[in-house]
Amino acid sequence: MPSMTPSTPQTGTTLAVKTIQLQPAMRTSQRFKGSDSWNDGSIFKNIVYKTRKGLENRTSLELIRSGERTAFSSDSLEYSDVHVGDLFRLTNRTDNVTVRITEQPYPTELISADEWSAFEGLDPSLHGALFGQKGYFQFRFELVNPSPIDPKWKPINGPTLVTQIGGSQPRRFRLPDKTTMEQDFALDLPETASYLLLGGPGTGKSVIALLRARRLARKRHPHKFLAFNQLLVHASKNLDAKTANNLNMTIRADTWIAWFRSTWRNLVGTACPHREHVFQIDWSAVRFQLDAKFPRGVAIPKPNESYLVIDEGQDMPKDFYEILVEMGYENIFVVADFNQILHQDSNSNYPDLCNALEKTASLRFSASASSKERFTVEHVVQLTYNHRNSYPVAQLARSFHITSPQNVPPNLPLTTRTAEVPVLEKYDGSEPEFLKIIRRILLTADSAPTKLIGVLCPDNEVRQRYKQAFEKAVLSLSNEKPRIDSYAKDDRVLPDFAFGGIILLNAQACKGLEFDYVVIADIDQFKCWPAIEDERRMLFYVMVSRAIERVIMIQNTANPCPVSVILPTDKNLLRG
Repeated sequence: MPSMTPSTPQTGTTLAVKTIQLQPAMRTSQRFKGSDSWNDGSIFKNIVYKTRKGLENRTSLELIRSGERTAFSSDSLEYSDVHVGDLFRLTNRTDNVTVRITEQPYPTELISADEWSAFEGLDPSLHGALFGQKGYFQFRFELVNPSPIDPKWKPINGPTLVTQIGGSQPRRFRLPDKTTMEQDFALDLPETASYLLLGGPGTGKSVIALLRARRLARKRHPHKFLAFNQLLVHASKNLDAKTANNLNMTIRADTWIAWFRSTWRNLVGTACPHREHVFQIDWSAVRFQLDAKFPRGVAIPKPNESYLVIDEGQDMPKDFYEILVEMGYENIFVVADFNQILHQDSNSNYPDLCNALEKTASLRFSASASSKERFTVEHVVQLTYNHRNSYPVAQLARSFHITSPQNVPPNLPLTTRTAEVPVLEKYDGSEPEFLKIIRRILLTADSAPTKLIGVLCPDNEVRQRYKQAFEKAVLSLSNEKPRIDSYAKDDRVLPDFAFGGIILLNAQACKGLEFDYVVIADIDQFKCWPAIEDERRMLFYVMVSRAIERVIMIQNTANPCPVSVILPTDKNLLRG
């Protein structure tokens, strides 16, 4: 069994591991105490991960967050200077880190190599190289805060250890193992040709988009998964990476505008033309330069990515889709909901997308229909069932829905006795009353450490106020204080949606995301006047529908509340 000798050079803390001796079923653990002043360290590039297929490309940070193990052949394997400083970037605060090393006998007399590989989730092709020996070696990292090392830890057939960030624990965050019949119809549409899939919040349209992208990745088709902003791209990649058996089929994802600018430069050889801001594409100039580069009779090169999957497609401008067609893209799968348009000045409407994708706007096909043979390539596909929200949350969201022929709300989910009616909490604006609200949210997070609470704020000022109050609050909790993340546009550090805790976001950034609980902070700070009343309804529709289980709105009664005109007065919809 290796001996573990921590040392503390000036650059950071390292772990030296000596040659492994064949002593089966032995275990050792070493604990380190670190802070954000520790060396960020190299990301374990000197360790070759060979356990689950594809894990060799994972970093130590990803292993910690996913709770994965790393197995090695136990025959004279050596490591040196394994940095642990990078572990602390997860939380940016002092943490206790447990490093566990375990060697176990390979049970050749109990089950076959193939059965053992399947049981461990290993790639059977690695058996000869790794497990033809008398034993195998497991290497595991954990963040432990502040619980002691569990002496009963068993890496084989034992309970899975729970990785924690602060007092928060992993939540169920993965793509579904099974899809519904109507989702299957959308998922199994041919890979070639273009399709438009509509669906309200919770219908699974984004899940279908991710599953389509995964299928393309698995088949090694050149593809790109595109979303409106970096946060949604990150959440989608995060969700994809946390899904079981997905280690060898990582999707290729990017924001639509970063991808387009890069693609344009590769195609035309010059920077993408823009107006005042680099992210304001000058579409007239784009058309002019495209015609100049490829005049009539000159063929445009075949796109590098033959397949595009676009999430929240209503938020991209119509010119984007028209140019894609001109550039030769033929296989475009777009999911959209036209009641979730948050960027009124740069979005596509329903006729725009139908025209660009050559669909007939009047041909709307319900994916739940029994006669699938009636479907043609000119149809637009509609998902109808809400699988995310509890009944009270879906009911409140529907009260903000703007009815029109192109905006069909999803069917309400089934009612349950345990589902809670959304609540409007009020405070008088004083600091003591505000801190009571803060403490109640923290206590809610403490009582449910696997739940993710999204605190959606009207602006940066409100977000910073809540963030500081959460961080400074002192109260007695059953667990360590939950992790508190705050994200604003252009932040480099992106939140992890796979853990419980609290994430503070500006309201405009929540599109496409999902939380167990949603807190809408200081609704009195949302501006509203008759000309933008429909926009505010859309925004509240989006915010409320992010919640799986509960919605809490908070109002400072010291201020006028412009959005009160759109709030339902029915106590069965919003209590308080």
